[in-house]
Amino acid sequence: MGIKIFVTVHTADTRDNRKINWKNFYSTVLEDGEIIVHNSMSVKSIEHFNLHTQKVHVIAHGTEFLTLPSKELARNQLHLKQDDFIFIILGFIHALKNHHTVISAFNLMKKKRRVKLLIAGSAGGNHFYNKLYIQGLKLLSLFNRNIIWHNRFVKDEDLPIYLAASDVLLLPYWQNYPSASGIFHLGLGARLPVICSDSVKFSEVKPYLKEWKTDVFVPVLSTRKWIKAMSRYIENPDAGQKISIALNDYAMETSWENIAKQHLALYKKDLK
Repeated sequence: MGIKIFVTVHTADTRDNRKINWKNFYSTVLEDGEIIVHNSMSVKSIEHFNLHTQKVHVIAHGTEFLTLPSKELARNQLHLKQDDFIFIILGFIHALKNHHTVISAFNLMKKKRRVKLLIAGSAGGNHFYNKLYIQGLKLLSLFNRNIIWHNRFVKDEDLPIYLAASDVLLLPYWQNYPSASGIFHLGLGARLPVICSDSVKFSEVKPYLKEWKTDVFVPVLSTRKWIKAMSRYIENPDAGQKISIALNDYAMETSWENIAKQHLALYKKDLK
């Protein structure tokens, strides 16, 4: 029928699993269509199979600028104290999100009554093994009253409330394959400071951070480094503001409006 096919690959892996053979997938799409990926590392995944990448295009994941309520209103809605400093891990929960490392670090931090760790989200895919993982996490946090659990599915309309109520977004993911994070981009749009695991999943922003790289990126499984990173934000709240300003350029560059324009330019170019 002469219909041109574009496939956006959110996660561009090289390791086969029960659901997909990546080499077959990439080669099949490229025979009759084109692939859009979110970063240059994803292009390397396709090159890994000795496939030509002339029809592979890099367009970043979009950033949405949600309308946020005031911090006071958001905290009232979530029954959180107004004078607390709140770290948040937001989204579906499974072992590769690496909550256990952050909880272990938070348990070992010097006790500060007004610092809280808020974990909001439900078991990924509602799978039993992710539910078991959550039970293990709750045991790990059992004796720490400063860890708050909102173990439920966070609806789209509640995302602005959680983002507005928080001081720092934590993204400790143990996912060392090229991908992008929607929650990360929502945090950027909300101008929230972030602490990320030092994995390829978040490396797209490194060129924008310059001297702040070491404050934002933490070795995935280093409890000591997570303690240090979180403590730095508590002791110097101004640093968080400077980091969110540094990230704002990337947030603006990847606004959904700009991302839509890049898609449109690609489609028009292909029609010529």
